[in-house]
Amino acid sequence: MEDAMDQEGALATLRKSRKKLFIVLGLGAAAVGAFVLYWFQPQALFLNKQVEEAAPPAMETESRDASTSMNGRFRSLAHTTTGKELIIHG
Repeated sequence: MEDAMDQEGALATLRKSRKKLFIVLGLGAAAVGAFVLYWFQPQALFLNKQVEEAAPPAMETESRDASTSMNGRFRSLAHTTTGKELIIHG
């Protein structure tokens, strides 16, 4: 009888410690996930940003070495898009 009670007590202690372990691991995983989202910002890959860059020096100086091999305009498909693209070989 005492052996059966000791085994039940040991099982109950094991269940409690396993439950605490899962809680600690879950909180740790949530903390790591929050850190990754804040520090690396993977959602930035899907957000729209406007880029304002200066033209390459070859375009501004009208150098004879630079030539435009292709040009075009962006098309609006899923959302409004504006802009022009040039491929310049120097």
